[in-house]
Parts: sequence; C-alpha cells; structure tokens
Amino acid sequence: TMANGSNNRVMTATSSSALNGEANLTFDGSTLAVTGDATVSDDLGLVSDDAQLTFGANSEVKLIHKHNEGLILKHTATGDDKPVSLILQTGETDIAANDVLGKLSFQAPDEGTGTDAILVAAEIAAISEGDFSSSSNATKMVFRTGSSAAAADRMTLSSGGNLNVTGTITGTGTSVFADLDISGDVDVDGTLETDALSINGTTVSSTAAELNILDGVTATASELNIMDGVTATTAELNIMDGV
Repeated sequence: TMANGSNNRVMTATSSSALNGEANLTFDGSTLAVTGDATVSDDLGLVSDDAQLTFGANSEVKLIHKHNEGLILKHTATGDDKPVSLILQTGETDIAANDVLGKLSFQAPDEGTGTDAILVAAEIAAISEGDFSSSSNATKMVFRTGSSAAAADRMTLSSGGNLNVTGTITGTGTSVFADLDISGDVDVDGTLETDALSINGTTVSSTAAELNILDGVTATASELNIMDGVTATTAELNIMDGV
C-alpha cells in the first residue's frame, strides 16, 4: 500500500508492504529538494564547472567554483555596506596565553621530493597574548614562513600595534610606524625620516646640519663644536676638505 502519494514525492518504505510519500523529500527529474537537514556519510561531489553552494533564506551568500582556479566566497546583496565576511572561530571556553584562535596554513603535500617540501610552508595565525577576560582579548597576528623546515615565526604584530620582524626589511617609498622593533638589517631605497634617533639606547642630539659633516656637506664652526664641545679649530675644519 502507498500513503501520502503526491507528484514528485520520494517514496520510502514504512514496512515490508507499505510505502510513504515524503512531503519533505521531492525530486522532479532534475532537482532534489530536501526540507530539513541532510546528512551525507561519505563524499559529496559538485561535478559541474561554476557549481555553487548557497546559504541563507535568500541564498545571498555563495561559495562558487571557479574553473581550474579554486573557490569564490561572495555576498550577492547589491546594497551599501554588504561585504562578504569569513570568520574563523574557536569553540574553546577558556582562552589562555598562547592559545591559537585560528590560522591559515599553506602547504604542498603532494610534492614528489617529500621531506621538507611537504611541510607547512607558510602560515598566518591569531594567538592570544594572555588569559582572556571580560576586559581583555589581547591577540597578536603571527606570520610564519619556511625555508628548509616547517614554517616558523618571522613577523609579529602585537595587540598594541607593535611590529616585530626577524630578518631584513627592504622598503621602497614612505612608511609610517608607531613603534618598529627589528632584529636584523633595514634596507631603505628612498628617504628615511625620523623625529628622533636613538642608537643602542643613546639619544642622538645633533641636528641634521651638524650630521652633514659625515658626508662632506658644508658645516659651520658652531656645528662642528660637536667634536669637542668648544669653538672648532682650524684642524677640525680641515675634515671638510680632506686637508
């Protein structure tokens, strides 16, 4: 016997001799519609180019296949202030110092040479700086890269906006920093401008004009007083022309 029969309803067995037309499961020859949850116990394949997964009652968020390239996450709303947002969340209920809240890892696991080549080559991680509380969620962004091992910390941006770099910074153009802590060399292709200069904890008080003696630019006697704290002598002035 058959119960609840209707167009396009999928029939399920309710006994060895009875069928039921499922109102929440229909198939019209091209579209399978499920009203409710669907559980897939193995692989799910979307085998057409430009295949899409849509989310929301209005299907406004889409995960779209881009042929031979990858995936696109798109918010289809055309109004103002409707950006697409991807949020990485942890379900942990007690965040302590150095807990990883989320990370993006980059890897080539199928590289034929194996060993170091198949390790995580680069990573961006959000890591807590201390215990979270009702008044603190201090977190740093850690940028990691690999050379001949798994990716290791190379650059860190603290919760206070301080940037710490391990290695050499090569810059072209203008950069503005609140605090910059560098372990390594700085190579600037352009002009380096600073309001104050400290070397190994000692503040440099000389003016730019006084420092011009280092590259042969004309300096006055008063400027050259930085040599001994008194009126510059003729001998001291001779450094200007190599005499």
